[in-house]
Amino acid sequence: MKKRWIIGIVIIFLLIFLVNQTGEEDKTDEDKIITPTINEKMTIIKVYPDENLIESDGVAVADIIVNDEIGEIIVSSTLEGEALSSLNGALDAALESNLTLEFEEFNIIDGDRVLAMKSKFVNPTDDEYVLPLRYFLSFDYEWDLEIFEFDLVEAKSWSAYTTTDYNQCLPPGVEGLVDESSCKKADRLTKVLEFENRPGYLVSTGYFPDVEPVTHPFLNAVALTPDEEDTIGGLIRESSSFVEFLSKLVENEYLIIGEGKSLLR
Repeated sequence: MKKRWIIGIVIIFLLIFLVNQTGEEDKTDEDKIITPTINEKMTIIKVYPDENLIESDGVAVADIIVNDEIGEIIVSSTLEGEALSSLNGALDAALESNLTLEFEEFNIIDGDRVLAMKSKFVNPTDDEYVLPLRYFLSFDYEWDLEIFEFDLVEAKSWSAYTTTDYNQCLPPGVEGLVDESSCKKADRLTKVLEFENRPGYLVSTGYFPDVEPVTHPFLNAVALTPDEEDTIGGLIRESSSFVEFLSKLVENEYLIIGEGKSLLR
């Protein structure tokens, strides 16, 4: 009797195992949970005008992001003309240079642990590339226009903007006339999207509280203007990663700004 009882238990466990295996094989791709690689914080280089040369309200004129998936440098900027050409020239020079990253490492010498400085070459496909890139821009590159300062920022939240040109003029004089010589070209920024690099929801401008928004594996985003929603939605569907989404926003002439803590100030 005892032997039959043990055999019965073994058979039951085998049946349970076979049922579970069959259930796993029957699952469709939609049923399987895909866990994406999430990098909630991304280190970027913020470009500021040199306050000793240019009046500034402390607003960055460009964000430099390294797409280490394909070794591409992404520049989202409000700069134009010679200033933009100067910045792009510096970035091209960085890509053509052998940038090195210095770091400290303990070595064992005669049985003792000794702290030593070491260095290694880094490529744009390395996630550490942004560090020597900022050093190169700040100290090693010979600028034609030395008008920039560079900060390292750990960006956690992001915004996307559309830009439109308009004439910014001084207020009308006593006669109610605008002095056209005071007018200068300026950019009007309209925020169209707020987003983060984490699993979350895609919240539409037509969101209703009783309807659950669409979930997304690496984006938590809120659309702010209906005019851009279809275009941005298409870019989201075309993107397989967060950094690819950033690249597509810039390619489609959106200004993207990362917000977060400075690592230098």
